[in-house]
Amino acid sequence: MNFYNVYIKGYCHDSGKKNSTGACSAVILDSKNKILDSIVQKHYSSTKNRLEVMAAIAGLEYFNSPQNIIIYSDLEYIVNMINIWIKGWKKRGWTKRG
Repeated sequence: MNFYNVYIKGYCHDSGKKNSTGACSAVILDSKNKILDSIVQKHYSSTKNRLEVMAAIAGLEYFNSPQNIIIYSDLEYIVNMINIWIKGWKKRGWTKRG
């Protein structure tokens, strides 16, 4: 089975403030850990969590068709989003609770 590894990172200086600056990145590797591509995007007036989500989105958008992908993040917010919260979102038709 072919799969890809996507390592993501978001960083924001002065997170959440009006003049904050930050970046997000995603490194795409094949199943043998050969680097296929890296993506870096600069953002303004953002937060660390938002940039980490943007990094995950950038990594997923790299692929033009469904693939087996493992996303690696050191942020608990992203790990919970992918492994726990997504089940409730799917169950509710991708809408918020309430």
